[in-house]
Amino acid sequence: MKKHISSSNLEAVLEDILLVDSLPSVEVYAATVTHKKRLSEVILRLNTVMPVPDLQHLKRINGLRILLCKACSFRTGEDAIADLAARGFDVTSLGSVEKVSVVDRLPTTRRQFEAAKNLWPVNFHEDKLVEKALSYRAGFCEEEVGGFEKWMEMALEAARRSTGYKMGCAIVDPKSGKVISVAGDRRGQHPLQHSPMVAMDLVAKSQGGSGAWETDQDYYLTGNDSPDAYLCTGYDAYLTHEPCVMCSMAFVHSRIKRVFYGVGSPDGALGTLTKLHTTPALNHHYEVYRGLLSDECLKL
Repeated sequence: MKKHISSSNLEAVLEDILLVDSLPSVEVYAATVTHKKRLSEVILRLNTVMPVPDLQHLKRINGLRILLCKACSFRTGEDAIADLAARGFDVTSLGSVEKVSVVDRLPTTRRQFEAAKNLWPVNFHEDKLVEKALSYRAGFCEEEVGGFEKWMEMALEAARRSTGYKMGCAIVDPKSGKVISVAGDRRGQHPLQHSPMVAMDLVAKSQGGSGAWETDQDYYLTGNDSPDAYLCTGYDAYLTHEPCVMCSMAFVHSRIKRVFYGVGSPDGALGTLTKLHTTPALNHHYEVYRGLLSDECLKL
């Protein structure tokens, strides 16, 4: 059997902060600890007298230098030392004070961490899912991408048959490998019948709902035997084109798990105009990947 060779340049669509290699910096005052044996004592006392709650992502000590506070808190380093003395801190344990640059937030990727630690020691807990998403083809193996392409082919076929724009959508249960619905664009019949909206409506019908629109006989619809099925929970959506804000928000309400699309759209909400799926205020978030069979999608 001939091994499948994928042509897709799959890429995860992530929040912007994950894509930068270096983080913004802020200046702080750091002082030299004059007696190494007193280092632990100085740290404990300083944490009590001058805590830095907005710099918890940083380690307090760097060799024999200890972080005092943000530079914006005092006009000079000497003023910071004077303030410590006024609070009863034994400043004889501190030597010269200098202004240094540090990152102003916790690194979220390995690259950010590597850059941040060159300025000042920083806390970091690697998120393996994030690192996977940032890797080549979002960390998916050839076999996985081949499976994704198979489902996208169904969306492409629906797009070719569309009576409206040449766009298609397939919704799949990745656990069972079962296609739940496939739909093309029907905006010629109704302005809201974008292919994802029609596909989600078919999912509702597959679970016993009446659906909002009449089902086109050309569109694929299969029942779901699982008693636990709820809207698109746990499902993947394959779209030839990046969805608009309406469809992207509908995926939130439908509890989709992952969205794969081929090419971007001028009004796209999952990478072009915005990245709606990364909005912190939403009560559900899903993963987004683009570039799946992009060449074929561009030909529609």
